Amino acid sequence: MTAQCGLGISDTVGRRVFQSCQGMLIGLVCIAFLAEFFAKSMFVLFFVAFGVLMALVLLVTAVVTWVCRGAQRRRWYQLALLLAWPLLLWSILFTSWPMSLSFAASTPALDRLAQQVAAGQTPSLPTRAGCYLIRAVETRPVSGGLAICLWTAPPERQHVGFVQSPAGVTPHVNPWTHRQLSPRWHHFAAD
Repeated sequence: MTAQCGLGISDTVGRRVFQSCQGMLIGLVCIAFLAEFFAKSMFVLFFVAFGVLMALVLLVTAVVTWVCRGAQRRRWYQLALLLAWPLLLWSILFTSWPMSLSFAASTPALDRLAQQVAAGQTPSLPTRAGCYLIRAVETRPVSGGLAICLWTAPPERQHVGFVQSPAGVTPHVNPWTHRQLSPRWHHFAAD
């Protein structure tokens, strides 16, 4: 015997809908984490536009299903976990902590590669620098010295990647996509 909710769905169907919504929310969080971790900024912008709306729809569906399951079948920890996923998604998309984490882990490798380029040595490309695949390098004169550009996308398409410049100097690439990562390192998402 299965209990029916006011919406006419059985407990088994309600449980499956709830679990499916929670699984899709977990998937959205994982996709957002990986996109932000590997500095795929254009994908993150697309994801903010559509992924957040999808997360809200999934959250509302899951909460309605959870309420419909009846008091004897509800577990409060399930609702707490369900609410945690959108909060985690929000923190990833709006604080960029996965990018900070991957940059911190990759800084020594990026510094070594920038030193090679500054010394006039051209590395074989593409090359790995920590978490990032560097596809092109270039130097640009800036006030106070030289900016070393380590592009993660081919520069013919767009300038996406990391730029090391003298402390206090912001290189002129694209101010709309600029993110200061440290006193000397900057990330640019597109030209």
